[in-house]
Amino acid sequence: IGRPMNFAGHNAFWSVGLSMGRGAVIPDTGHEWKPVVPPVCRRFWSPEAVQSLSSPAAKMGRGRWTTVTHWYGYAAVEWEGRHYGNKATEFEKLKKWPERTGLSPRVVTDLGPGEEREGYEEAGWNFLEPGPICSDWREYRAFLAASRGEFSPAKSGYVVAQTGWFSDRSVLYLSLGRPVLLQETGWSRWLPEGKGLVAFENPDEAVERVAEIEASYEAHGRAAEEIAREHLDGTRAIPKALALL
Repeated sequence: IGRPMNFAGHNAFWSVGLSMGRGAVIPDTGHEWKPVVPPVCRRFWSPEAVQSLSSPAAKMGRGRWTTVTHWYGYAAVEWEGRHYGNKATEFEKLKKWPERTGLSPRVVTDLGPGEEREGYEEAGWNFLEPGPICSDWREYRAFLAASRGEFSPAKSGYVVAQTGWFSDRSVLYLSLGRPVLLQETGWSRWLPEGKGLVAFENPDEAVERVAEIEASYEAHGRAAEEIAREHLDGTRAIPKALALL
C-alpha cells in the first residue's frame, strides 16, 4: 500500500494481530507473521499490586466503563475496493450507546475540543485529557483498576481486515480483574470469549453484551483475571512467542 515499514531491517516478524497469516484480509508482504498475545507482568498488574485507589487518576475512572485511545490513529487506506478506516469510524456507530444503556463511558483520548467532541458529550460520552492519566504508569494502572471495565471499539481497518488484533491495553484491564467489552476483529478465534472478555460486532450487541456483564459482574471480573493468568501472563506468553523463532 505504499507505506514504508522497514521490513528490510528485521528478520523475524511478530504481530498482535492474532489472525495475521491465518485469514486476515491484508496485502501479502511476503513475510511469515508470528501471532503473539501482548504479555503482562502480573507482579505489577494484578488487583493485589494496586495498593491504593485514591489517586487523582483513580478518581477519574472510578465506577465507569473506560478506555484509553487515539481517536484517529492513522489515515484511512483503500485496498482492493475495501476501506480500512480508523477508530473514529467505529466510535461513530456507538454514539448512542450511553443513551441506550444508561451508562456514561469515559474516554482518555487526544480528541481536542470542537464540534465532533461536543456531539459525543451531548450524547453522554465523557472525555479526559491523557496527561494526568498516562504520564505515570502507576496513575495509568490506578485509572484502569478503578474503572468498571473497558468498553472500546477497534480501528475500522482491523475490523474490515479481521486481523485478530488484540490490545495490550485490554490485557492490562483483564489482569486487573476488570471485564473487557471489545469489538470483534477475529480475536475470539484465539482467546476465550464470553466471560470476562466479551466481543461485540455491532451497536445492538454492544448494548446487549454490557447488560449481560452487569448482570453477573463479579463473575466476569473473576473470569477476566483468569484469562490474564492462563493466557496473557508473560511467563507463559513470552516463551510461546520465542518458540516460534
